[in-house]
Amino acid sequence: MSTPSPNRQALVPLPAEFIHIHLPRITSIVELKVSLHLYGLITSQTTRPRRVSWDALSNDTVLTQSLLVVAPHSAYLDVLSEGLGAAVQRGSFLHVIRPDQHGRAVNWYLVDT
Repeated sequence: MSTPSPNRQALVPLPAEFIHIHLPRITSIVELKVSLHLYGLITSQTTRPRRVSWDALSNDTVLTQSLLVVAPHSAYLDVLSEGLGAAVQRGSFLHVIRPDQHGRAVNWYLVDT
């Protein structure tokens, strides 16, 4: 069972471009689930720039459960990578690789505005 969000009445704003351009072309339920989850995480942030790391997504239990429903026999990280790759290729999100304070490469995902 997934963990309920702290504010179940909170709305998640979606960019008009996503609704009118990208959404009608999405054929992969994995891409759709990843995109909607990513919008939910990004729009709840107060810091700038709003972004989510690969590490955060790969350890997100709600997203894990959501993706394993549609791909129960696949490795979670492979399914996540597929969904993120499709969303980035479509232009819904940007993928940026930046070093952290220890020089380790960190993969970040941002809304492509």
